[in-house]
Amino acid sequence: GDARHVDLSGNNLYVVEHESEYGSSDEKIHIMDISNPANATLTSTNNILAKGIDIESDFACVLNDSGLIVYDISDPLEVSEVSSFQIEHGGQIKIKDDLAYMNDNGYLVTFDLSNPAQPEILSEVLLRQHRVSEYRFDLVGDYIYIGAVSGQVIVVDIAIPNRPRLAGQFDTGSEIVDIRVSGEFAYLSLRETGLLILDVSDPADMMDINLYEYAEPGIIDVSFDFLYLQSSPYLLTVLDKSDAENLQERGQYRFGEGDIIRDIKADGATIYVAYGSNVAILDNSMLAVDENSKNVG
Repeated sequence: GDARHVDLSGNNLYVVEHESEYGSSDEKIHIMDISNPANATLTSTNNILAKGIDIESDFACVLNDSGLIVYDISDPLEVSEVSSFQIEHGGQIKIKDDLAYMNDNGYLVTFDLSNPAQPEILSEVLLRQHRVSEYRFDLVGDYIYIGAVSGQVIVVDIAIPNRPRLAGQFDTGSEIVDIRVSGEFAYLSLRETGLLILDVSDPADMMDINLYEYAEPGIIDVSFDFLYLQSSPYLLTVLDKSDAENLQERGQYRFGEGDIIRDIKADGATIYVAYGSNVAILDNSMLAVDENSKNVG
C-alpha cells in the first residue's frame, strides 16, 4: 500500500496507508511509538478509512466517504469509534481545543467537539462566492488561512467560533497546492511556479514578500526556523526561514523514483515523511550546511 498521511500526538505517530487491488481499495491507520525516533516501533494497525485526519489528545477526527468519525485513541491497542456525523465531501480537518474545522465542498465547517459522542455544527462559511471550492488550509491562533486551487488566499477570523468572519483576501494568480503559516508569514507552494511568501501580519492588507522558483512544488511543513518543501515529487528540500525575506537552502533528501512524497510532518529537528509505501524518520543533523543532497530508501 501507499503511505498517504502522517500525524503526531505525544509519543505516537499515526500513518494512513492506502491499498488498492483488483478494483477495490482499503485503508489502515498504523500507530507507532516514537518515544525514541531512532527506534520507532509499531504499536497497532487499525482498519479505518481516512481521507483526512487530525489528532487532539485522546481523540482522532477522521474524514472519509461516510463523513466525520471520532475515535478514542487513548489506548493505541484499543482504538474505538465514539461518534460519526454525515458529511458529503469532507477533505482536510484540523482540531483546536474542543473545535474541529474542515473543508466541505466550498464550505468551511466548524464542529463543537466538547462532547465527542455528539459533535455539533457551530457554523458554515460559504467560500464559493470568493471562487473557492477545493482548497488546503492552516490554523494558527484565531485565524484560518485558506489556499485555494483557484489561487485565492482567504483569511477567516475564528475568534468567535460560531460567528467566523472574512478577515482578508489575496489573489496569487496560480493554483495553490499547500499553505503553512508561521509567525507573520504564510508560505505557499504554487503549482508550476514556486514557493511564495506572504506577509500576513495584517490579514486585511497581505503583501507578497518573495517568490522562490521551483518546478514542481508540493507539500509544506514548518518547525521553528526551518521549512520543509516537497520541491519535486521525489525531493524534500530543507530551508532556513529565520530570515523570511531571504530563505537559505540547507540541504535535500532525495527519494527513489516511484517513491512519491505524500506527506510531511516536522517536530523540532525530526522530520516524518510518508513516501511510496514507507515512512522515513529523518534528522536535520544529517544535513550539512553546504547544501548537499542525501539519498533516502
